[in-house]
Amino acid sequence: MNALACLMPEVRTSLAAAEPLVFRADDDGIPLAHYGDREQARAHCLHKAQNDPLLVTPSRLPGEPLAHRWVIDGPDPDETEDAEELYLVINGEEQPTGYTVTPITVLSRFDREAEEREVDE
Repeated sequence: MNALACLMPEVRTSLAAAEPLVFRADDDGIPLAHYGDREQARAHCLHKAQNDPLLVTPSRLPGEPLAHRWVIDGPDPDETEDAEELYLVINGEEQPTGYTVTPITVLSRFDREAEEREVDE
């Protein structure tokens, strides 16, 4: 029995109709992988950044944890559907890394009318 079958019919219908998000981990625009969970995409990017030879300094070994934060790329820092970039603190300065996590809506069907509206705009 699948997980949706255990739910009430109205909840099952609502969940089945929802368009899920996946999270793409990127390195300067080059996709690394897609995840069903934002934290897994972040973990991938952080691991890559901590082992990036360009970010290794004489005072830091590859894989050594670095102070970091995620910066939302959009006007609303609380928006969950905006891309975010990993910033690391290197030699006391916060620097962008080029590693990003981008939420992507997975569409369940092709919407011809929406596509035609985009072409007309």
